[in-house]
Amino acid sequence: MKKFHIISRREPLMRELASALKKKGYLVTFSSDSDQTGAIDKDTDTVIAPVGMDYDHPEVTVAKRIGAEVVSFTEFIARQTKNKTRVVIRENRPYGQILPLVCFVLKRRNILYDLAATDVAFPSEPRISLSYDARIALLEGERKLESPVEDKIPVGYLYNPHILVMPRFQWVKGEAFETPTAFLNFHKKLIAQIERDGKFIYNAAYPVLRELSDAVREDVTALPYTPQHVSITYPETELETRYGKITVKAADEEDIADIFAAESICRQLGVKGSDFFSLVGEYSFKTGKPC
Repeated sequence: MKKFHIISRREPLMRELASALKKKGYLVTFSSDSDQTGAIDKDTDTVIAPVGMDYDHPEVTVAKRIGAEVVSFTEFIARQTKNKTRVVIRENRPYGQILPLVCFVLKRRNILYDLAATDVAFPSEPRISLSYDARIALLEGERKLESPVEDKIPVGYLYNPHILVMPRFQWVKGEAFETPTAFLNFHKKLIAQIERDGKFIYNAAYPVLRELSDAVREDVTALPYTPQHVSITYPETELETRYGKITVKAADEEDIADIFAAESICRQLGVKGSDFFSLVGEYSFKTGKPC
């Protein structure tokens, strides 16, 4: 049985990864700031480093000395999900509802999935869930660039999505990309990483995303979604859908947009649109749980 060592730096996400791997049956050791190198030994197969870890970190140095492999968090998740249908959400917003809503619907439809959400907070389940049985992996391609120990590789390039989802396109000065052009070029390359016969789901409200969709490979299907609603009466909204009007417990415009993104994802994962909208009315956008 493989043995993994996780460098935590007191990060809750790494603790959740340790818990997920233990549930999967692996041997796992875990370090904190006060326990740096003692847990790594000759039986350690792989050391997993958090995003942004310097390659001269003491635990990385020990791992290399004894011949243990050192990988980043994202690279490790990519390996764990390499044989699954990978859904990657890129450019998600803080407190975005797409992943929680997709998880809610899949769970209600008894569809198994793995999950790795680095930024989105889940009120009702862990952010990391790994299994042998699930054929679907829901992954968050966070805004930051990944730094897997020595080679700086953009996070999305490691995941190679079957379904890439982009709910927005917003360059932020002072973050990972120095210029809007660098930001745009990153996403052109990311879209090129979509697996053969994959899908590109995007918010048609963004002209740049429409332009990017026009340039996808012939084997990739671009699927735009357009948020629609009839009326907002806080705290509810009446939505216009192909199945008629439905009422959801959300009044925020971005939450409403996330509903249509989640519906498009779920359809690609085998959930009928009618089943999705019959469930979304039960979802609480405040708690991520049934109302």
